[in-house]
Amino acid sequence: MNDIKENIESCKSLFNRCYSPYSKFNVVTVLVCKNKKYYGVNVENCSYSLTICAETNCLSNAVSDGLNFDDALYMIVTTNTADEITPCGSCRQFMAEFLPKNFNVHTMGNNAIVNTYQVKDLIPYTFIK
Repeated sequence: MNDIKENIESCKSLFNRCYSPYSKFNVVTVLVCKNKKYYGVNVENCSYSLTICAETNCLSNAVSDGLNFDDALYMIVTTNTADEITPCGSCRQFMAEFLPKNFNVHTMGNNAIVNTYQVKDLIPYTFIK
């Protein structure tokens, strides 16, 4: 759990990189892997459908870097603008594309409570490959 808390702390320094002028809702995500970490922040657009969520940004960075997803250990999703957070539906499907069903996703908001979900619990019925 200490490792998770340390990685949550590392996310906090990235809230100022979020671009959320419309919703004012900041999200930072980290994908912790065996030898590297991949971060993502939310990037909004005035045409909301063009907004890039932090989770998608994070996973896209990992794909762009050529990550073997077998090396991924867990993901953290954090916000500093709400007491709790879970990934949106689009992000859940995006996670299901790359992460195993039993992969742990830890979330934390302002209430400082770490919740842990598995991908299969976040999206039990996925589009299949």
